[in-house]
Amino acid sequence: MSDFLMSCSCKGRRPKYVASSATHSRPQLIADLLRSRDVARFLVAPTGFGKSTVAAEYAQVVFSFRRTFWVNCESPCFLRDLDAGIIASRVAEIGGAGSLVVFDDLPRMDASRVEVFSEVVDELLAAGSEVLVTCTPTCDAYSDLHRDRVKLSARRFLLTDDEMKHTVRATDSPHAKCRAACVAWGSDDGGCLVAGMAAEEPPASVLLAAFLMLAMGKGSLSELVSLVGARHANEAISLIEEDYPFLGVCAREDSFDAVVIDVPVLAQGFSRAVDRVVDGSTCGDASELAVCIAAMLLERGAAGRACAVVRSFATKPACASWLAAHGADLLSAACFKPAHELFVYAGKNARQNRILLAADEAVRLAALDDAACALFLARKFAFSRSIDPESRSRLLLVASCLGDDEDRRRAESVAAEFAARAKVGGPIAPAAAFSLVAAHISKGVMPLAEAWGELASRGAPDGPLVFAAAMAFWALAQKKTPGFASPEDARAVERVALWACDLAARTPSSAMSWQCAFLVMSLSRAVEEGSLPTRFSPAADALVAARAIEAARFTECAAHRRDSLREERARAERERSSRDRYEARPIRSETLGAPGSSAPILYVRLLGGLDVRIGEQQVDMQAFSRQKTKTLLALLVLARGRELSRERLLETLWPDSPHGCAIKNFYSVWSQLKRGLDYEGTCPYLLRDQGGIRLDARLLRSDVAELDSICRALSFGEIDLERWRDHLEAIDGSYSGDLLPSESVNDDIAAARRRLRINLVDSLVCASGRLLESGEPRAALWFAREAAGRDRSREDACAALMEAQLGAGQRAAAIDTYLSCRRYLAEELGIDPSPSIVALYRSAVEAEEALE
Repeated sequence: MSDFLMSCSCKGRRPKYVASSATHSRPQLIADLLRSRDVARFLVAPTGFGKSTVAAEYAQVVFSFRRTFWVNCESPCFLRDLDAGIIASRVAEIGGAGSLVVFDDLPRMDASRVEVFSEVVDELLAAGSEVLVTCTPTCDAYSDLHRDRVKLSARRFLLTDDEMKHTVRATDSPHAKCRAACVAWGSDDGGCLVAGMAAEEPPASVLLAAFLMLAMGKGSLSELVSLVGARHANEAISLIEEDYPFLGVCAREDSFDAVVIDVPVLAQGFSRAVDRVVDGSTCGDASELAVCIAAMLLERGAAGRACAVVRSFATKPACASWLAAHGADLLSAACFKPAHELFVYAGKNARQNRILLAADEAVRLAALDDAACALFLARKFAFSRSIDPESRSRLLLVASCLGDDEDRRRAESVAAEFAARAKVGGPIAPAAAFSLVAAHISKGVMPLAEAWGELASRGAPDGPLVFAAAMAFWALAQKKTPGFASPEDARAVERVALWACDLAARTPSSAMSWQCAFLVMSLSRAVEEGSLPTRFSPAADALVAARAIEAARFTECAAHRRDSLREERARAERERSSRDRYEARPIRSETLGAPGSSAPILYVRLLGGLDVRIGEQQVDMQAFSRQKTKTLLALLVLARGRELSRERLLETLWPDSPHGCAIKNFYSVWSQLKRGLDYEGTCPYLLRDQGGIRLDARLLRSDVAELDSICRALSFGEIDLERWRDHLEAIDGSYSGDLLPSESVNDDIAAARRRLRINLVDSLVCASGRLLESGEPRAALWFAREAAGRDRSREDACAALMEAQLGAGQRAAAIDTYLSCRRYLAEELGIDPSPSIVALYRSAVEAEEALE
């Protein structure tokens, strides 16, 4: 048994896994620790607050890491020695009196272990040692056992104003308000805080409340009650306010203002805790919870974050349903790119609301200056008979604004017909109103002004009125005409301008929609061009708000263009590198490994027997003298870089052995395999992670993978007689043997062996048929003979051989093949040949009789 506590003795050296405190010293916290050295001092704060760094600084300043024991409590050896009751005695034996013992990252323990650890602390203190304990809030259960202890809580670890001056964050960064050390002094964007809190496993109500606060960013605590439940909400909020200050809870003001964390970072941190979050809520699943959070975000104007939450935590059907339900709200909030990304993620695969999603997406793409894609959707759906009126009106607007002359003519014709069917003289529905606008877009300023007047007289909603007015002013600014054909025309346009100025004046800047911003910008542009008098200039605050919305739109347009260009380049690269995706790769002789790795390629040959090469160097096969070592390597090679669980391997390799014995055997075989694959003192090829092992796919080549590539080429690749002849020679030579023939009892190897045989015969039969269809019966004959020779029980191989023989004019050989196949089937399997083979036989016989 290794002496864990002996290895914990620092002997004047800083523990290698503890970050240096040379850059950011915390003298005030060190002073707090120095005031009470004769009692236990507990550093209790969430992950990322710098507890271990402060403890290391204290050990450096006071002890220079001499007579210091740094106990990593995450090690299972800590619990082993705690249960054995030897920690205090071993520390006294090794370090003597006056030592410093740091228990770093104390885990959560049951009540009995908590009492035992408390007694250990008391024994160490009684022996004259100093004790520091670092732990997260959920692991601190010692307030009643050590009433005289010193506790530095999370709020004490927050950076002071002077310390915040040294932050690496810009003052305008959304993370700058967070005073946690990992965010302010490091490069972390909150992922450490999130992942640490999820890993702490606090009570479900606390975890849920924290998740909601991080997802929403800021808001009222009362909003959380509906999701957390009134019974647990108050308790959870009080715990969070005390122990997790980065969530910014203030119960007195009924508010929270959490550090801003990007939703993908939040999703990654909570990836393993989502089920616990949902279980603590009043929602049925993660999709329902995400939709509830998104609804609250939409209400406060955070539309982009709402899209990100739905995309990260809801299923694709739920994403599509939410996007269809809130498409108009997202458009009004000028949320274009996030909603477009959500559509790409889920909308294209949605069967329900497909046309509605496409209509909203067309408008978003038009706003993102992606005219080609917007027109594609408009042309595809706008003229469908099954389309609903709302979607049709949006698509007709897109076609009228962005299309060519033919698109405009067709869209205006359909829009005018649809608008004319609306009840004349009565209230007009929004869809018909938008269609009326679409019918006049390309006709100029006055037709648009007249359309606006008709809509106003018939009680149309603000949406169509805003769009008609905006397009009229835009057309007016483009024409740059300071006058009108008649005073009546001028009065008609000025009436629209007065209405627009009044709308802009009574719309709060914070609540201005994208459509209203478009109207304000169009009106301002018409005034700047001299087409309207200056008295119609929008109010200054309205113009500032509209310009901010327009600037945000330009930013999204630029980002969308970059993403589209990047995607186009990636698509071109994929097409260039995969013109024949099933092309067989030749056997490689390279010695270099994966990018960034100095290790050469590991080449494993399994067909016909085991052979291993590292680069160009043959491996000493004495390292694989045990059959289990060969089998383990073969299983890992067949997995092709995929992880195999240790338990599965134990069942496969030692099915009849007790579990403990199987584990010992496994580690013995594993050690031998590592020695066999040694390269310059290390084994870069074998990877192990908790309960799973695998081979690094970037450094692995095998004849099995090469044979699979050849099979795909023969079945799906382009016909190339020169290359296919090489493939056939390789199949008859290098790949002619069985998979690891020395293994006769392992079921997984036997199954893989059968699968390889079947795949190979399938590809040979397919290649023979393809060659015969392309007018190459002689070449087809070679492949058919190889297939029939590898498996006599395959009737399709026999049929392929007969067809190739008949195509090559070998009728007698075809008849002989049939007779041999019939004899084998009758003697070995007791069945008759299939009707297809019998038909081939009859065709051969009839052809011979006709020839006579």
